[in-house]
Amino acid sequence: MVIPQLSRADITLSDDDAASIVVKLEHGSICNSQIENLEKQVELLEKQVELMTKVNELQKEQIELSKQTIEQMKEISKQKDISCEQRVKDAKPSFWSQVTQFGIFTAIGLAIGILL
Repeated sequence: MVIPQLSRADITLSDDDAASIVVKLEHGSICNSQIENLEKQVELLEKQVELMTKVNELQKEQIELSKQTIEQMKEISKQKDISCEQRVKDAKPSFWSQVTQFGIFTAIGLAIGILL
């Protein structure tokens, strides 16, 4: 297949056609520039997604640690409550010791009353 070569003299364009071609070439150049900018933006957004994913994972770990801390604090609080209840129970005299004490005082009072 033979392709005929044309010289510049063989091609003639009107001013409107030439202007249209120039505008389309400039438009194509602008589109290519926009495509490059959009590709860079996509790369940046992908990096942001990666970083946000890592942040999300770290926050999940932090939540788990916080839950564990809360459970430990609940257990400590429970142990403190048990200890306080035991101290109150130990400090309060028992029923029988009170009965015995009142019985002794009553007996002493009766003895003094009989003697007088």
